Amino acid sequence: MDTQEWLEDFMQRMQHIEDDIVASMLIKTVGEYFRMTAMSPDMDDWFMEYAPEHTKELSTLATALELRIRSHQANGEMMMTPQLMILMFTCKGITDPSLTGDVVRLWDALKRRGRRHIQSVAWLMDDSITEEMITSAKGFEPTALYQRQQLKSNEGSVTDIPSTPIKAPTENHTQRMGQTLHSTEKSLSASKFLLIPIAFCLLGVLPLPYDYYLLLRVAVCASAALVAYYDFKHSNESWIIFAIVGALFNPFVPVHLNKPIWIGIDLATAGLFYWRYQRG
Repeated sequence: MDTQEWLEDFMQRMQHIEDDIVASMLIKTVGEYFRMTAMSPDMDDWFMEYAPEHTKELSTLATALELRIRSHQANGEMMMTPQLMILMFTCKGITDPSLTGDVVRLWDALKRRGRRHIQSVAWLMDDSITEEMITSAKGFEPTALYQRQQLKSNEGSVTDIPSTPIKAPTENHTQRMGQTLHSTEKSLSASKFLLIPIAFCLLGVLPLPYDYYLLLRVAVCASAALVAYYDFKHSNESWIIFAIVGALFNPFVPVHLNKPIWIGIDLATAGLFYWRYQRG
């Protein structure tokens, strides 16, 4: 599959995900951009000021990003690939006039759909995403890409950027792209669930009717099982801890302890879920 087909497939799949997932992708793309430019400050000029002499460097960077993407895909690490793909497409959009219009459309969609929801998903980001990155995502765009589009227009190459027909992607790439975007969405959704057991455990320290504690067991057990399954699938050893929590709170074979002990367990469990929530 060539870059054009890869880009078209990516944009087509973006149409079927929620705006908050697009916002998450935008924030992570800006975060990855910050990390790259921190290692090579000159790289900022490549994205922010169009100049033909940057073509070689951008082409090399695009190749490096593509290798990283394929490596993550081969290892099943799909959550890292959307932001790398967006940056790779950006490099190629700046250097290849035949791709410029479509990459501009990709960024227009990211800005239009993602910026409105940045603040609502910012709290779900992991510790690697700083407040500066989140703030920058609200106004970030690769200026060199838009300058390249304007240059094309001035040269008379294009007067209006047409929508490119969607070609049928290969089956293998379609499967990988679906896994990539689904993994991003699943991570975001799983984080939201963590607020439920935290609230239940904190309220559990109060003297409440027995029915509440039965409901607490169900909520905490189900949430712990979800986190354990998710972490196990992503080879995160914390799944063992949450499997133990799920067993401790299971409502089918209840563990009976006195109230003071349960208060300590409830507070510790709330802290554990909060720690997991902070990780995203």
